[in-house]
Amino acid sequence: PITRNKGATLKEMGAAAITAAMADAGVDPKRVGAVYVGNMMSGMLSDQQHMGPYLATAAGLVGVEATTIEACCGGGGAALRMGYMAVASGMHETVVVAGVEQMTHRDRDVVTKGLATASDWTSEGATGATFVSLNGDLMALYMAKYGIKAEQFAP
Repeated sequence: PITRNKGATLKEMGAAAITAAMADAGVDPKRVGAVYVGNMMSGMLSDQQHMGPYLATAAGLVGVEATTIEACCGGGGAALRMGYMAVASGMHETVVVAGVEQMTHRDRDVVTKGLATASDWTSEGATGATFVSLNGDLMALYMAKYGIKAEQFAP
C-alpha cells in the first residue's frame, strides 16, 4: 500500500505489506524460497540498508534468501523481474517481491538530495540539479526541437 503514515517505520510498513500479501494470496510462509525487495534510499533517509533480509525477518521469513534490489526509481520493477526470473528458472517455486521507500519523515531538501543521487551526481546532483530541474531541461529541449509552445501542453 502507498501511505503517508509518518508514524510507521519502513520495517513495520514492509512487514505488514508482505504478511498481508501472503495472506491475500494464500501463501504458506514455509513455501517462500526468496524475498526480493526494491529500495533506493533507506540508507540515506532511514539509516537502514539491507532491506531484503531486514523485512524478510520482520515478516517472519527467517532463513530464506533475501536480497535488496537497487535500481533508483525502478527498484520495485527490478525486484519483480528478479522474482520472476527465480520462479521461471525453477530456482524457487514461491517468492515474495516488495518495494518499500519512506520519504515523508525527512526534510524536503534531504529527500531531494537523496533523489538526485539517482542521476550522475558529479555532473548533475552536485551542481544543484534535481529531478525536477533535469526534467524541466528535457522538456525545454523537446519544446525547442519541435517548436512547441507551453500553451500546447496546458492550454
